[in-house]
Amino acid sequence: MKGVKLLAAAVAAASLLLAGWTASAQAEPPTATYRLDLTGLESGMASVTLELGTPSNDLFLGMDEDFGGGLAVDLPSHLRNLKAFTEEGEEIPLSREDNAWHVEKGGALTVEYQVDLSGYRAGTPYLESLSGGPQAWPWFPLLREDMVYLPGYAVFLHPEPLPGEEASLEVVLPEGWQAVLPGENGRGSLYALLQNPVLAGRLAVEERESFILALPESSAPPPGTREEFSSRLHAVLSRAAPLAGGSRGAGAERLRVLLLAHGEGDSIRDAYYPLESYRDTVVLPIPEGANLLSVSCLEAVTRGIVALYLSRSLRLDPDSRWLLEGSAWYLQDLLPYEAGVWGGSIFWDRFSARYDGYLRARENVNLSLSEAGEPGPRTTETASLLACGGAVACAALDAELRARGEFAGDLVSFLSDLADVGESGEPLNNERLNHLLDTRSGIAWRAFFADFIRGRLVMPPSLFSTLKVAPAEPGLLSEEPPSKPSSVSDWILLALAVAVVLLIPFVLEPYTMRPRKPGFLDKKLRDFDRS
Repeated sequence: MKGVKLLAAAVAAASLLLAGWTASAQAEPPTATYRLDLTGLESGMASVTLELGTPSNDLFLGMDEDFGGGLAVDLPSHLRNLKAFTEEGEEIPLSREDNAWHVEKGGALTVEYQVDLSGYRAGTPYLESLSGGPQAWPWFPLLREDMVYLPGYAVFLHPEPLPGEEASLEVVLPEGWQAVLPGENGRGSLYALLQNPVLAGRLAVEERESFILALPESSAPPPGTREEFSSRLHAVLSRAAPLAGGSRGAGAERLRVLLLAHGEGDSIRDAYYPLESYRDTVVLPIPEGANLLSVSCLEAVTRGIVALYLSRSLRLDPDSRWLLEGSAWYLQDLLPYEAGVWGGSIFWDRFSARYDGYLRARENVNLSLSEAGEPGPRTTETASLLACGGAVACAALDAELRARGEFAGDLVSFLSDLADVGESGEPLNNERLNHLLDTRSGIAWRAFFADFIRGRLVMPPSLFSTLKVAPAEPGLLSEEPPSKPSSVSDWILLALAVAVVLLIPFVLEPYTMRPRKPGFLDKKLRDFDRS
């Protein structure tokens, strides 16, 4: 791989895209300046240079041992050839203490090292089985001939304790490559650098005001398909906006959506694992033959968006983890419906699969939803209980809140308000959630939490059977008065148009906004009554 050294700022101008972690000339020097050299990837390693301004005499450089409770572990073991130099070029001894390296000499400092991008592991047998699947594991670095994917926490050594000052990142790229980096129009905090991935390579990129979409060029569908997917994604993001935090600034950065196309296949399967999120990036592993316009693809991206927004805006106790996971798995189908991307029957079909998954998990796992969210080793059944059972519980909340009228709102407005409550004080546990729901809806939720959240009773379909999934869609009826027909031909055309509109729901029912009070619900209610 012949490398032409291109700094990230230069590539930005040439390639339409390079998010800015580069420092502006007028700003004060950043605390940490990183230089990521990707021109020697044939060795299987990425080279990193870190320049620090004026650290104290007792400087520790560290890297977390794991990420996300076992999604990736033994991260410092991938560092190679670590060296430190003074401003004059004199090498400084480093002493390792656990997962940190101690530098005794103060003053300006340059640190050089390499990162071995192979041999990553997850922390539990269940997560290890998922990470070894045919698609990319979004928590490990991925190196291919035409691209490299690098989670920040796995690449960037950082001062400890983590300072709050800004950092800058420069990238050296092989010829013909471009990169999608954290941040935009300036610098970012060290925390944000560590909590987002870098994607570089021969990429296909779509840019919108609210997001950047990128995937490997070799797996990219035609531009028209990417444009349609971007339009659908924009519609979902608009509906999900209340979850982003609003005045809290959680949605200030442009969202990055990285489609990590890798491995054979053409379908995206559900995989239940902890929904740990990057700070400003949704990463979706897909097979190289995946259809971007499939229901499963938009479901997975929407799920990632909801998890990202809620992870930033809510502080939840482990016992209320079901609310985050359940909201993501429930809203992945509801938000596209409410955004007009697909119809009510698709929502009910997909939610039916969630309910069936919950029943299977409930039968096989002797844990409550509250217990399933506690830290510790997971199995497929436990993860399924938390995701599918959480989705059913969130559907029940949504149905009841909507039934209470405009004052109570719905699940999305409730989650948005929870972010304000959680900004101060302790993380939200089930007891506080119970109290907040009582106050908001005007009814008592104690039995619901006792039976189905802390308890192990099976949630019946009657809890969500009142869910009305077909509100009037804004924009379907114009606010402008229609012009009057002026001739017989105009009247004929109008009559034909009305006939077509009336026929469409019957011809294209799965893709219209008709609610299909679902036959599956009637059957499940009957089955549940007989059981």
